[in-house]
Amino acid sequence: MKNLTLHELRLNRRVLLALTVALGLFAFGMALIAPSIQNSLAEALKIIPPFLRALAGDRMNVQGLSGVVAIAFTHPVWLILQGAWAVGYGSRAIAGDIEGGTLGLTLAYPISRNRFLAAKTLTLATGTLALALVTVLATAAGLSFQQETLDAGLAGYFWSAVGMILLFGCIGAFALACSALAGSRGATGGETGRALGWTLSFTVGSYFIDALGQLWKTAEPYRPFSIFKHYDPRVLLEGIPPAPIAWAYLGGVGVLSLLVAWVAFNRRDLSI
Repeated sequence: MKNLTLHELRLNRRVLLALTVALGLFAFGMALIAPSIQNSLAEALKIIPPFLRALAGDRMNVQGLSGVVAIAFTHPVWLILQGAWAVGYGSRAIAGDIEGGTLGLTLAYPISRNRFLAAKTLTLATGTLALALVTVLATAAGLSFQQETLDAGLAGYFWSAVGMILLFGCIGAFALACSALAGSRGATGGETGRALGWTLSFTVGSYFIDALGQLWKTAEPYRPFSIFKHYDPRVLLEGIPPAPIAWAYLGGVGVLSLLVAWVAFNRRDLSI
């Protein structure tokens, strides 16, 4: 399993390195300007329309340095860069091997399906952990360059990383389940595209539900079903651990997705 995991990391090292560099630069740049825009941003929120203020201020109370830094951790650019590994690698982890015709060859070696799936899961987790660590380290470096730091100190950085791993670990596990399910009913060709489509529908739909729930009272009761509802970077940056419901919901979806991936992959026809 160790060799297979290292092989997977070598195959994906360029993508992971590119995402790491891009995330690091983005987080560093956002942290670099955060202290200088702290006061002006708070004033700007007072004059924007109420419905836009609800979207920006309900989720992230932009007061204090942690509130400004939290904007970076929900910025669309950051979400895309951070989620690219979980969505991209997770979706093609198994489906990509099926499409490429390499899965049968790999399983012809003395490698069990459980070890194969465990290696894919470990590779996914390694990338998710690396991207979260790069984000918080680059943020800390950017604030230090301005001789600033979070009020919560190391606790703020630690719980922020934990929150990122919970959120994107959940997305990655869901993507892995979709990758294992793609083509499992006899359909061949386009397995990666199907897995990617299912994963994006889940992720983007969840984000849309959370955003809509902040703007529309009728949709607000549905927000708890969104995985993004349980990720609050401002609270995490203040050194407060994720709420028990966040651990239960994000962790539960992640564990259930891994279980689905294991069952689906082990039940696949050996002729693949």
